[in-house]
Amino acid sequence: MKKKRILNLVVCLFLALSVLCSVAYLFIEAVHDCHGHGCPICAQMDECVKALAGFAVGVAGAYFYAARYVGAACASAQRKSLRRENVTLVALKVKLSN
Repeated sequence: MKKKRILNLVVCLFLALSVLCSVAYLFIEAVHDCHGHGCPICAQMDECVKALAGFAVGVAGAYFYAARYVGAACASAQRKSLRRENVTLVALKVKLSN
């Protein structure tokens, strides 16, 4: 279990480093002296943008699944709380008015 946790941490650190390096490269080379068609710096910047877009899709997917599992956990907790033996109107503090 500890090996898996360490491996996950290393992968997360490499992904964070990749994002940081891509963003830094884009900021540094944003004002480069472009040579026109076939500029290697522009090609590299395009690859950085594609990589960042791919990370954004992955992060959005991770948020979606996290929200899904949190919603399922909340629904499960709510169902468990309603399964009590003595669920009455008095226990639920329902006011019966005419």
